[in-house]
Parts: sequence; C-alpha cells; structure tokens
Amino acid sequence: MKVLVTGASGYIGRQLAEKLSAVGHDVTCMVRNAARAPQLHCPQIKFVEADALQAETLPPALNGIDVAYYLIHSP
Repeated sequence: MKVLVTGASGYIGRQLAEKLSAVGHDVTCMVRNAARAPQLHCPQIKFVEADALQAETLPPALNGIDVAYYLIHSP
C-alpha cells in the first residue's frame, strides 16, 4: 500500500512512518522543505515537498497514494 504521512517531523508522525515502512508499506512523508526534512531511520522512506496551506502543491503529493495520515497541527 502507498501511504502518505504528513507531520512527519513530529514525534508521532516519525514513529508512524517508520512503523508503516517496517511492515512493508511504501511510505512517503510530506514536508514543506525537503532540505530540512527529518532524518528518519528508514532509508526507503521517500519525501515529497508540499504545503497543506497551498492547495496547488497537494495533487502531486497525493498522486498514487492509497492512504494519507494527516498529522499537521496549527502553529
């Protein structure tokens, strides 16, 4: 299953992405800036740049995704 995890820079998002990857899911983490993306402990996890507040950035991030976890909170 192709899974998108938003909020992967937080504790829960990071844990979720790593667990999903460990059980064989194809995991992508959505981040606003890939250069500042958290270093997850699973090299097979991919990153895609998008911003939940900029609707035009979302379709490419969601392309081919089966399930999305929305773990973004307001500042």
